[in-house]
Amino acid sequence: MHAQDKDTDKTRGRAGAAGPAARAAAPGTGRLQVLQRAAGNAAVARAVAEQRQARAEAQAEENARRVTNGATPVQRAAADGTKESASPVVSGAPVIQRAVWTYNASTRTHDVMGGQRSGVWQEDGNPQHTASSAQLGAGAQAHHGDKYDDATGRHFGSGNVAFSQRGTIPDTPQAHRDGTAYKEREAHVRQALVETKRRLATAIAMVSASAAPSGRVLDALRSGFPGFQRATPQQIQPLLAHVAEVLRRIQTGLDAEGAQIALAGETAWYDLGALGSNQANVAGWVAPTVGERLNPHDKKSEKLPTMDAGREGAINLRSLGENVWYIVHEATHRFAGTLDYQYSPYEHELNEDRADMGTAQTLGWSQQKLEEYSADRLGKRVARDADQYTGQDESAHPAKQLNWYAMGPRALMNADSYAQFVVVATGGTLPRR
Repeated sequence: MHAQDKDTDKTRGRAGAAGPAARAAAPGTGRLQVLQRAAGNAAVARAVAEQRQARAEAQAEENARRVTNGATPVQRAAADGTKESASPVVSGAPVIQRAVWTYNASTRTHDVMGGQRSGVWQEDGNPQHTASSAQLGAGAQAHHGDKYDDATGRHFGSGNVAFSQRGTIPDTPQAHRDGTAYKEREAHVRQALVETKRRLATAIAMVSASAAPSGRVLDALRSGFPGFQRATPQQIQPLLAHVAEVLRRIQTGLDAEGAQIALAGETAWYDLGALGSNQANVAGWVAPTVGERLNPHDKKSEKLPTMDAGREGAINLRSLGENVWYIVHEATHRFAGTLDYQYSPYEHELNEDRADMGTAQTLGWSQQKLEEYSADRLGKRVARDADQYTGQDESAHPAKQLNWYAMGPRALMNADSYAQFVVVATGGTLPRR
């Protein structure tokens, strides 16, 4: 279960996430239109596939270079709210056209035979440029809000997931207006799930590179797994296989046909799998196994639990947990056997940063003055000896923050560590250090 303490807010897991970048139209659009008129959709589909393959090969080389150099292949939102380029422009480097498409199930289009069909893929940044699932090779089971990446040929969807309701959720006109009714919540979680899958794919590519981590991926690793602050990139590299395996397990689990997500409301007292879930700060949970209840893992021990002890049943989400952060967090419990060694002080630290930088801006401080002013707070964001970990999750500051930085190797099986790594590595704001 993930309880969201009072210093966090509903935007967690989405902090610093930039919106879809505007994309240029896919190359050869005019040629495809001519081809469609002359030879029909089958020929168009083949041509699109050829173009996509060419772009995929070029993008694969570019992604490998970016991952090796530590740069993230997505946009990062800077602390001041401006967007930074995902990677520097290299003089003489080829310009790689890349299109990301979003499936709009509410549209109706006419096919070449004069019939109507529902749903169409629209290119992000250029919604007038549309394509069918067959033309993109995206599969026939597209759901509203799904994403398709031209460069990788990946379809990120929510159609494989079985959604259900747990407990009582309001179904009043006001609930539909403010988004708290089941229908609106499901639509929102489907979008968050698609975004989670996209970010997972990026994070997995980052930690699967053969080189030692550097740049953004190194920063994200040291943010989510604080013990890495005391290790060199070369010392971290052998442990990336473990990180990648956890991420792959949750990717496989979320992609599996019939994966379950339950949207929770007010649960009944006799629902034993939801005990404690009605507390205001609970964002989500996966019911523990009988073994966990009878013989809980000794968290004080540095011996890690097995990944094969994943739980069963649905990922349960309350309104607070309907975002990337909590979907990743609960998915690590469900599919990779992680524990809650310590919930992250991420939002607390971001709030500190916002306050300090706001003060500096108001008073016209120099960067040096800001650093001096923040020195005490930043000095608490450093790795501590693992034997200082208390053996349980601490819910209040400063104990919470101190415990986070004392997890040591335990972080490799800590649910919030993976949530923080995925969010920060793929564009989320990095707390100052």
